[in-house]
Amino acid sequence: MRKILVTVYKAIEIFLSSEPSAIIVFSGSSDSRTRLYQIAISKELVLLNGRFKVYGVSNEGFEFFRANQRYRAFVISSKNTNIV
Repeated sequence: MRKILVTVYKAIEIFLSSEPSAIIVFSGSSDSRTRLYQIAISKELVLLNGRFKVYGVSNEGFEFFRANQRYRAFVISSKNTNIV
């Protein structure tokens, strides 16, 4: 799973470098898969926040990603892109 996440991270980095105003939204194909993504994001949050803005989406809307918070989906954008 770690290799897959590293590949996804690199793909996001390449894509947002060429399309800096783009916004990436994703979730898992099941609740357990979404939870797995959330755990992975939590573990790498310092690294991700250094390059991107990372948001979590819940029933109440979206917010900057916080560890130990349950989310239904995730949003990643370049640091200089404002989505709110």
